[in-house]
Amino acid sequence: MEDICREMWIGFIKRNPKKLRKLHKHILRSASLSTSKKLFELAVLSYVLSKIVGKTRFQRRTLQEQMRQLGDELAKLGRIKDEKEWYKEVEKIKNYIVSLDEQDKRYSLSLIEKGAVKVASTLYAQGFSLGKAAEYTGTTKQELLAYVGKTMMFERMEERRDVLARYKAFKRFVES
Repeated sequence: MEDICREMWIGFIKRNPKKLRKLHKHILRSASLSTSKKLFELAVLSYVLSKIVGKTRFQRRTLQEQMRQLGDELAKLGRIKDEKEWYKEVEKIKNYIVSLDEQDKRYSLSLIEKGAVKVASTLYAQGFSLGKAAEYTGTTKQELLAYVGKTMMFERMEERRDVLARYKAFKRFVES
């Protein structure tokens, strides 16, 4: 977990959206296998951070102090061992992101809400139930369905499996 947090911090500090997107895919893959709440939190954060560093509107001089503070909080995250303190720090980071987003609000959903729905839709497209995908990411089923209904997510998935193939893969996973 510490390594993932450090890599996320490096990608943010270096303003490297490509690194953050690659890290996001890695985190989401790991989270899907372990169903770790912490990894799902990091999957959402890595997705949102990749959006922040990739958008020029967040690079304005007026936001640089907030971006520096966000980077400082990200640096702390990987060093926290206590679980309650770790989640408090994640909430602090999310609050910084919401604050940044409110400086130039463009969408009805906050960046955090959009990130959570995006991660949930990916999980759903990979075969997670609607309820589990929403639960793991902190979204609602309604938000998830609304988003999935507007996207072409299923058509973009690299690997398509029917119900029987998903069942066999799940059975192999449980038995190992």
